[in-house]
Amino acid sequence: MIESLHIQNFRCFADLVISPLGRVNLIAGKNNTGKTALLEALFLYSGKAAQPGRWLDLVVTGPRARSSEGVGIGLLTDDLQWLFYGYGQTANQEIALCATSKGAESRLTAHLSAVREFPLASKVREQGRFGLQGNQGSQLLGEDSRQQDLFIEVREKGASFSAFIHLAGAGRGTIPEPIGQGEAIPCRFLPPTSKLNASDLNQFSKLKGEKRERAIVEALRIFEPRLVDLQILVSHQEPALHGDIGIGRMIPIALMGEGMQRLASILMAGIAAPGGFLLVDEVENGIHHSAMKQVFEVIGHAARENDVQIFATTHSYECIKAAQAAFAGEHADELRLHRLESVKGQLKAITYPGDVLQAALDMEREVR
Repeated sequence: MIESLHIQNFRCFADLVISPLGRVNLIAGKNNTGKTALLEALFLYSGKAAQPGRWLDLVVTGPRARSSEGVGIGLLTDDLQWLFYGYGQTANQEIALCATSKGAESRLTAHLSAVREFPLASKVREQGRFGLQGNQGSQLLGEDSRQQDLFIEVREKGASFSAFIHLAGAGRGTIPEPIGQGEAIPCRFLPPTSKLNASDLNQFSKLKGEKRERAIVEALRIFEPRLVDLQILVSHQEPALHGDIGIGRMIPIALMGEGMQRLASILMAGIAAPGGFLLVDEVENGIHHSAMKQVFEVIGHAARENDVQIFATTHSYECIKAAQAAFAGEHADELRLHRLESVKGQLKAITYPGDVLQAALDMEREVR
């Protein structure tokens, strides 16, 4: 687990420090205060230099990806600039994501190189050691192209790791996975609406084979008390998780409501990221406030069992109260609430440890 996070020149954050962090961290704040951006920073940090492709994932397939019929390399240079504070207008601007764990610091930095122009006819397509080059197959030879490089460097434990991604300013094409150095942190990012994917089903199949699926069954009984078993069956030519609720046949959990799908996806994602991060945008989505305390008790248990650190955004006062109630007692120190707000034009984080949060709630303070 990381104990603090320092973000510089990323998205809406000029300079943000968030500390101390807990096992489960709720991120609150008004609209446009950077709640999702904080999750995105953690997503990029977790990839470090080993998985530079996460920068492309964020702008191509991530929660804020631009909707289009194809992936345009021309979009990437422009979209990556949006990751920089102030749209990267400052010369030599550098994103810095720094985290500490057990007193040791890990620092990731990234910057875009100056734009270079050259004719495609003279460009040689090649696969670089730490990134990709070329991939302008859909452009006409001789057409001019503008290119930038995204350089990524990580310094930790006395070592340095680096990666870079070559980006063209025009044309279309698919994006191979860039190659990086070092080790990434396991991480899953769940958008506001999440459903079980192939990775989740594979994870459940593994749990089933090891006869460890009962914890998932018991957790989902929060929403469907009749549930006695879960199986992966093929429905409409696609594998899907089905439940036995005693009606004589298995039915897809997708038909049992949004709460079932949301909790199942959160639990499976957490199990799939041992020792890493689970990032959940708008954690309360699909879950009735009356069930939130039980949900947080289940999430907390799963986080401890799998050594996962959770960061979840919320707009809900009921969600915050439920989390506080779920972690009261012996696990009170595991929960932190971090409220993002603008102070003199800069976004800052106000952190509420468990006891301080309880006092604030008792006084009916606005903490969202």
